[in-house]
Amino acid sequence: MSMCTDQAACRVRRLAPLSVSGQRIWTVAIVQSVRSALAALAAHKGRTAMTMLGIVMGVCGLLIIDVLGQAQNAALTEKLARLGTNLVSISPGIA
Repeated sequence: MSMCTDQAACRVRRLAPLSVSGQRIWTVAIVQSVRSALAALAAHKGRTAMTMLGIVMGVCGLLIIDVLGQAQNAALTEKLARLGTNLVSISPGIA
């Protein structure tokens, strides 16, 4: 029985190789990659939870910024509409 020096490495479950008979090689590679990724996520639950929390918070932040921008745009459009059409606009430039 071998001793592990890294506790995280000891918790990782060794996956049995998949058979390749009758399957395309890229399908097997994708399945093996997914299995390996899921095993790594299961071995590092705390890191996985913190990463998921960060992603969710980032997406929520972007959505809030987008909603605030749309609300400001609507408020500005409403204010400009209330000003009316009887305004003269002067802008710099050569006539």
